[in-house]
Amino acid sequence: IRTKCLENALWNKVKANNIQVMSLTEFVGMAIDEKEMKHYAVLRTFKKEEFILEVDGILLAVGSSVINQDKQEFRKWYVVNKACTADKLIAESKDCPEWLIKAGANQNAVKAKEQKKGKQWPQKSLEASDMKIMHKKAKTPNATTGWKHQALVYEDRTGGVPKGWEGLPSSDLGEEYTSLLVGIRDGENQACKNWMRKGAHTLEHKWKELTNREHGLVEPGTPLPDDSASNELKSIRRILERDSEFTKKFVWNLE
Repeated sequence: IRTKCLENALWNKVKANNIQVMSLTEFVGMAIDEKEMKHYAVLRTFKKEEFILEVDGILLAVGSSVINQDKQEFRKWYVVNKACTADKLIAESKDCPEWLIKAGANQNAVKAKEQKKGKQWPQKSLEASDMKIMHKKAKTPNATTGWKHQALVYEDRTGGVPKGWEGLPSSDLGEEYTSLLVGIRDGENQACKNWMRKGAHTLEHKWKELTNREHGLVEPGTPLPDDSASNELKSIRRILERDSEFTKKFVWNLE
């Protein structure tokens, strides 16, 4: 809403229909509960407090000022069982969603290749697997308030944006919390990818980025491996395929 006239008109319409308004908040993301088939708005107050509120749907009107920005703070999160700990992710426990298990395993596979080759994986051929998996904690709703919202708890970053903790919790959260919110974030030393605008790259594009110059992982010009290729090349292809699956969980693709 760009003008005071439109703002006042909307406010009068809201009051006339007795619609409650959560004031002084910023709409900063969406949380998806795939198991329960629910969606939540992620809201942040001017005091940097965050909470989630269940919604029927979300409409986004995205202009060029949003899709062209370098850093995109509007993010997707996924509601995950609070029993999904770091150890259970490695053990591939049923407490953790399959997509998250695959994503964690793929990140470990990337690190293993880097250690084996003594070379860093070229970032341009990865989209999500080179990012940090983050989590926030959703508190049990307060039954004494009129709002059916859940406060979020995150790592304290004085003066900064609430980013959550890196990785997954080391232990079960207990009765104080109902679930985790799991998302991804660029490293502090990386330029943030614009996930609002971004669409997932094809496998061919990733392979071209991997082989267009000497990186020490694959010889430049090596064709995309098929079933007759060596196990080493097929394992690298599998990493890129899983990176595409991981990426599709978080892109908006609103070009």
